[in-house]
Amino acid sequence: MNKYDSGTLLQAGKIALQNWGGNFSGSVINKFDNFKISDSLTTQNKIIFLPGMGGSWNERAMVLNEAVAQSDWRMTPFVKNYDLLFEGFEDNGLVKDTDYFVYNYDWRKPLADQVTDFNNYVVGLGVTGNEKVDVVGHSLGGIVGRIWTQENPDKVGKVITLASPNAGAVKVYEMWNGAKISDSVDPGSIALNVLLALQKKNNQTSVETIRAYVPALKDLLPTFNYLKKGGTVVVPPFNNYLNDKNTSISSIFSQLQTITGIGFKTKEWINLTNRTVFDNVLGRWEQGRPASYVKTDGDATVLKKSASFVGDGNINVVANHGNVPDKSVNLVLTELGLGKTIATVVNSNFNGAVFYMGSPALMKVNCGSGDITETDGFVWMANKNIVDCMVKLMGTANGVYHLVMGNSADDESWKYTEGNISVGDTKNISVNVVDFWYEQMLRETNSLLVTYPTNTNLNNMKMAINTKNRINLINSYILFRKQKLETIITWRMVNYLERIINIEIPSPTSIVFSKQKKLALSYKSLADKTALLQQRRKKYPNIWQSLNYDQGRELLTNPNYGKYVLAEKIFGIVWY
Repeated sequence: MNKYDSGTLLQAGKIALQNWGGNFSGSVINKFDNFKISDSLTTQNKIIFLPGMGGSWNERAMVLNEAVAQSDWRMTPFVKNYDLLFEGFEDNGLVKDTDYFVYNYDWRKPLADQVTDFNNYVVGLGVTGNEKVDVVGHSLGGIVGRIWTQENPDKVGKVITLASPNAGAVKVYEMWNGAKISDSVDPGSIALNVLLALQKKNNQTSVETIRAYVPALKDLLPTFNYLKKGGTVVVPPFNNYLNDKNTSISSIFSQLQTITGIGFKTKEWINLTNRTVFDNVLGRWEQGRPASYVKTDGDATVLKKSASFVGDGNINVVANHGNVPDKSVNLVLTELGLGKTIATVVNSNFNGAVFYMGSPALMKVNCGSGDITETDGFVWMANKNIVDCMVKLMGTANGVYHLVMGNSADDESWKYTEGNISVGDTKNISVNVVDFWYEQMLRETNSLLVTYPTNTNLNNMKMAINTKNRINLINSYILFRKQKLETIITWRMVNYLERIINIEIPSPTSIVFSKQKKLALSYKSLADKTALLQQRRKKYPNIWQSLNYDQGRELLTNPNYGKYVLAEKIFGIVWY
């Protein structure tokens, strides 16, 4: 294309638009660097990122229940599904803690408290006057960020929610009422399982532990109907806080961008059956016990309809809940006005063996490929099972170690152990070494002997442990459990006994296995029939009986031979 410029020729000694371009009477080659013209008054807003539930961790808060400052929370070490986004920020020249910030926080708190804490954090950044921040949050973090935006619209340029359950999540009903966590595998479910294992020792049931330590879950119950019984809609527990905030959401539509994960079957309706008399005593499943589900589109955790609002300009990405941040990196960068995008988008894998050490010790884990040293107490072994791994603890101080280990996709696999360790001590722990589990039984038995020093059953247990007599140990254990009605330590012992049985009888014959399964189910059936008979007589189980039934029922979830053995024994003492 030929273009004639009648203006002044480029003059020497100048830069950019007016500069000498050479002798125009002949051929010349002119070279220019690319340059960008922008309004010198335009600045990039500070960006604050909020991870989702389980994305932040503090050992003193989680293990010892100490109150700690927000600044003491750190990113949970195995959480890597935000790294690509941070890489995108830095590829655009942003500097962490100067241009972009990661807000780690106590995700267990009620939602209103979390919004208040976040406000204090923003104030602490020194955002004043006409300054604005851009807020990006995943899952729970997105809800906190957008509610804060609703309360502080003048301080926000853009708020982006990634897979956030803005209208709640159906799976939370099962978490809050039944401590069912690993419905899908993501950082939130893993962190909840670790927390549950750490703190269950302080409460009688998993549900009590969840409600005592993670009140935030109550604020994530759905704001829409999601329960049915016999085909009729059942009024769900109402989520006043979230519902009230959602009624005024349109006021920030010009600032809000929701990004939703789709392509995965996600629970929309729970079909309920009547709760048992034992559930009633324990205050569980007030609306009914889940029997089946109706699933529609979402990210396997949050429904499509829950992550967005009508009229909000939502963008969909095909990804499960944990992978939405990875899959939407370039969308986020574009929404924030950052010019450079990321070339490679990866999927985060959360399936594997998880080990957490909250103690005065250094932990190393070997699952067949060499030692992996902990990071802030965590070791994550992708696509491994805890039964294939060896744990080595090296004492760095004198005290009690707290070890949690489990497979991320199996709620019933999680194990908690503790014990004394001293400086310089080395302890080798394996899920598949029977001596370790006998040692755990001995430690717990000795702790009970402090309270019951002359108890015959406890002393018989100790003798059986020392001689590794599994049958006598189980029988004496059940007799003590019936005798003293203890519900904390004896409940923990079930995990240890299950491992002992399965290690000592690794491959029962099909006949032996089927016989034991039949026995366990027959004792459960007897407990159920006795409950119905007692109800007709206006007699109801007490707390201890209900806790026994509840633990027996838990053993029948993902059962194995050892669980069937213990379920038979425990169902047998429900109505003794």
